[in-house]
Amino acid sequence: MNKKELIDQISASIGKRKVLELSKILKEQQFALPDLVAITFHADEGIAFRAAWILENIFLKDPEIYLPHLEYLLLKFPDV
Repeated sequence: MNKKELIDQISASIGKRKVLELSKILKEQQFALPDLVAITFHADEGIAFRAAWILENIFLKDPEIYLPHLEYLLLKFPDV
């Protein structure tokens, strides 16, 4: 899944089940953390929220996967 496909998937309201499904897919496909973080800053607040929800679930389930990108994530905090 690429960035555009993910945005398309989360452009409408989704529930917890879909969040977990997308989290699993992104983890399996090693979706780039910087791309997911970028979507959390999307101009559409709904898309941004759903991307953040997916990001949260990925980190809660397998935080060590994104350890190499943790510095990038922390650098983005002031932009929130």
